[in-house]
Amino acid sequence: MTQLSDGLSGLRPCLGATVEVGDSGLTVPNPVVNIRLPGVPGNFVADSDRAILSVDDVGTFAIAHGERICLDPVPGVTAAVVQGWLNGTVAALLLAQRRCFALHASVIDIGGSGIALSGQRGAGKSTTALRLTQSGHPLVTDDVSPLDTGDPVTVHPFGRPLHVSPDTAADLGIDLAEAGPILPGHAKHALPIPPRPALPIAAIAVLGTDDAATSVHAVRIRGMNAHGMVSRNIYRGGFLRALWQNEMFTWSATVAAKVAVYELTRPPRGWTVEAVAEAVENIARQTQSSTPL
Repeated sequence: MTQLSDGLSGLRPCLGATVEVGDSGLTVPNPVVNIRLPGVPGNFVADSDRAILSVDDVGTFAIAHGERICLDPVPGVTAAVVQGWLNGTVAALLLAQRRCFALHASVIDIGGSGIALSGQRGAGKSTTALRLTQSGHPLVTDDVSPLDTGDPVTVHPFGRPLHVSPDTAADLGIDLAEAGPILPGHAKHALPIPPRPALPIAAIAVLGTDDAATSVHAVRIRGMNAHGMVSRNIYRGGFLRALWQNEMFTWSATVAAKVAVYELTRPPRGWTVEAVAEAVENIARQTQSSTPL
């Protein structure tokens, strides 16, 4: 086993785990999961403590016991391509082996409190987060937000860049001069996020649309409904559930019990990102004053 080769020397550690290059020799004798990756040319073999993730045109990642990442790369793969996988699926597997998980969310620091903007793809998480940064609220994480369920629940940034489309950047006046494509041919660009320390999470706002809505509206969700909203928004949750269903249930229940969960809906048409951002700021004010909406 060797350390990073010259071609991959730009790789960053992932959640404290360094990346070694070479054949790891890792095996999974009795896999719980052995599947082709959905929507990706590759294969995934794993039990709850060991995973072998093979991706065509990238290489084979071996992730063991939440501590070790080994990469057997295909010839010519670039550090940017590998880092994209490290910042996404590999990070999710590393966390799950530690019995921790990430929220599929962007986190904004509003007055010293972390507000996580979650929701399905296209809900407007990154767009709203960018608008809030233009109001002076620092961006902490984008899309992948590892949460520690201690007291308080905290988010732990790990260097994943902001993923933003050129159209969104243009609409908001965001300069992409320091950004590059996430992957060759990918529509979005990766914009570095300045390093931030761990931050307590005060609220999770789950963004979505409602055909019956006439304006942007936020409502506090409690109990099992809050638990369900957190569970549905675990990063790579569908991919991880076969291996860590019980752990995900416990993690989601703990987060929902300690953090205020809001459903933030907007109409499908006739809304503005400014109105959504204002609703998020209002959630922050309400959680900081402990006054329910």
